[in-house]
Amino acid sequence: MIPREPTGRTRPLRTWLALAAVGLVVSPSVARAHPQINAGITVGGGAVVAPSDRTEALFHLGLHGDVVFGRDDPRDFGIGPYVEVLTADFVTLDSGGGATLLLPIHETFPLMLSAGAAYSIREGADDVVLATRIAWGSRSYNYHAVYGLAAVVFVAARAGIDSGSVEILGGASLDLAVLVLPFIGLYTWITGGDPDEPD
Repeated sequence: MIPREPTGRTRPLRTWLALAAVGLVVSPSVARAHPQINAGITVGGGAVVAPSDRTEALFHLGLHGDVVFGRDDPRDFGIGPYVEVLTADFVTLDSGGGATLLLPIHETFPLMLSAGAAYSIREGADDVVLATRIAWGSRSYNYHAVYGLAAVVFVAARAGIDSGSVEILGGASLDLAVLVLPFIGLYTWITGGDPDEPD
């Protein structure tokens, strides 16, 4: 039997079913075991140790996002990729990524171990940086959608392959969704309505 081509009416239905299959429909039965996404702003301080054993303090600011796979509930382990953009004292710009392993040592406060690499634009010469990070804090499991809120503290170590310098960083990551909420509230107050509600 030769399969029939889908008609114009069935194509939209199949499109919506495909979207539901990747967790974009707000339903506990659909969202279970689907990826959990998070993005946050990282801020903190640390020190850089140069090959000459000279140590300097530094300030760092960045964006960190990840996708964790394999979790059905907050008690499950998870693993997935992360991407990051980071600046130190606004004179370097690192961008890269790697892998994150989520260890559910607590349902609400899991431990996250990350390892990866970044390309660093630095004063004098560019460099390739090897990066590791340990983060602990609140990481919610969202039963109804793919985005999970997070607020963590972390310690990271970054080593430049060519420069030989080592950075030890500490700081916190605040969820981007939390930062956006005040602007949504202000918009709602100014317009007198919910920006998500149709006119």
